[in-house]
Amino acid sequence: MRRTGAVTSGHAGGHDARVVEQLEQQLASQLAPSLDVAGTESLATWFLGPKAENGDLLRRLVEKAVKGQIADRRAYQPKDPAWVTEDIKQSQAYKDGVAALESALADLVGRLEGSVPFYSYRYQAHMLWDTTLPAVVGYLAANLLFALGYLEVGGIAHARPGSYRDALEFSVLNKATRRGFELSGSGSATVTTPPRYAPGEPVTVTICPESADCRAQDVGADRRGRLRIPVPLGPANPDQQYTTQAGLDGGTSLAGAALDPGGAD
Repeated sequence: MRRTGAVTSGHAGGHDARVVEQLEQQLASQLAPSLDVAGTESLATWFLGPKAENGDLLRRLVEKAVKGQIADRRAYQPKDPAWVTEDIKQSQAYKDGVAALESALADLVGRLEGSVPFYSYRYQAHMLWDTTLPAVVGYLAANLLFALGYLEVGGIAHARPGSYRDALEFSVLNKATRRGFELSGSGSATVTTPPRYAPGEPVTVTICPESADCRAQDVGADRRGRLRIPVPLGPANPDQQYTTQAGLDGGTSLAGAALDPGGAD
């Protein structure tokens, strides 16, 4: 863009109408926005795209996630009897349930049509953009397997009764390097390292619980070169995490671990 004289400086008094006019002319001459600039190709696989250009890719990824979970469930104890039998699928109650699911999904999709186009580069009001495909597919793949629990009037109820203790709690792994890590939580845990050791290689691991003396032990790498490190975090928290009572009863504990690979880089 060519311009002469004063230009816009960003200062409140530095406005130049000629700059604005030239910008407006440049924008008006472009019939459609363009992303034909260096570097954009590297992100092309991360998003569905303003025109759903990666629609087929998303279908393949979702199908792979679903097929993986189907195969995993069928491979687990294959002699166990099926619950949803063909007789159940032929029942009227089952067919009504399928119809209700399909109807509810169709209603949801219809309600979402015409939503705010965060995915378009035309929409910049809130500095938001499209959700990444890794986030969408990863969430779906994990959600097909992971059932933590759900809230119910009167307390915590679980997706699979008996699978989880009454007090739910998250463990947090911090400051993880080749030389050690920190783990917060309660009860006992096992930390598995990446496969960076020789199979059978002994590594001295020193665990320092928050409320106990440090203790060193030799842990041998498994056949894949990983260490499986048991970490004691004290008694399991009997109360729901982040509640006042949990804090009064001791709450979450912290343990640090130091690794001495004895020559490993």
